[in-house]
Amino acid sequence: MEADCKLVLYHIGVGPLWASNTHGMASDGYMELRSDGNAVVYGGVYVGGVERAGLRSRADARWTSNTYRRNDGAHRIDVQDNGNTVMYNEANQAIWATNTAGR
Repeated sequence: MEADCKLVLYHIGVGPLWASNTHGMASDGYMELRSDGNAVVYGGVYVGGVERAGLRSRADARWTSNTYRRNDGAHRIDVQDNGNTVMYNEANQAIWATNTAGR
């Protein structure tokens, strides 16, 4: 995560392979893999300025993987040796990817 709220996948010696296109949307961004299966880049402060789980404003979401409302268990994100970053569900099925394999 870069300081300007942009999530970027870099290949050392090559440069950026993928980005969330959230450049400049906030100065304090972070990414969360939510329990509903959605990866979300947030920017801005917590609701009321107080850090409490689950109380973030939807307006703070700057990018999502659009994989929410999945009832397929725990999720994980793997950065693979081929340059692709993939989100898997509990059954080890790919449900989202950066499509950067081989780049």
